[in-house]
Amino acid sequence: MKTKHILAVLFVGFAFVSCKKINREKLSEYSAAHPVSQEWLIACAVGNEDGYRGEDTEPIEVFFYPEDEARSFRYFKTKNLEADPNDFSQYKEIKELKSEEVFNGALRKFKVDEKKEHWGIVTYLVADSLRISDPIKIQHVSRKTEKDENLVTYVADGVNPQFSWLDGTYAENVIYFQVISSLDGDLISGTYTEDKFFQFYDLSNVVINITPTFNPTLTSKQTFNFTLMSVSEDNWVNVAVNKEFNTQ
Repeated sequence: MKTKHILAVLFVGFAFVSCKKINREKLSEYSAAHPVSQEWLIACAVGNEDGYRGEDTEPIEVFFYPEDEARSFRYFKTKNLEADPNDFSQYKEIKELKSEEVFNGALRKFKVDEKKEHWGIVTYLVADSLRISDPIKIQHVSRKTEKDENLVTYVADGVNPQFSWLDGTYAENVIYFQVISSLDGDLISGTYTEDKFFQFYDLSNVVINITPTFNPTLTSKQTFNFTLMSVSEDNWVNVAVNKEFNTQ
């Protein structure tokens, strides 16, 4: 009787564990089920092992730009950095991971609770078309994102402020993302340059523009926020700075 009782307990325990097991879909399977678009999905990641911006339980934030009518936002990851970043069969979805609005919905982000460094990919659907980001090298332990405001300087210049910045510890950045926003978080302009300077709203050195309105303007004698992300070729953010400034 005791033996039967023990076996019954073990069976129930095994069944419980089996029910709790989460079936994580591979990116190769998911992408095979949808027509894949060649349109860009812009994504990058920031973080450090102690938690970016003090969020200890979620040390990584993966930012991405959602196009109009985008839906079904998903994040896939490899087991580690030794995986082939271009092999979709190496990526599995983190289930139940919800994205959040950034700049009141102009961008979105995933807050990821992962201790191991890995490769990550963001996907979403536009109609029936699947958009897939380039692989992101998540290296929050070995290469922490810097947050030093002193790396950024600005000249007020009326309502057309000029910003410049330094690379920080790591100089392998290939592109720089700049956002000017209101103190309420509304995105006024979003631009990418390959230069380490930007003047609002001069597009002469802008290589990608996600500004939501045509020819935005700033009001005089107001306080705004400048956000900089310095991005490496593998889409890891080496520097992320938020800095307030005033127009004249």
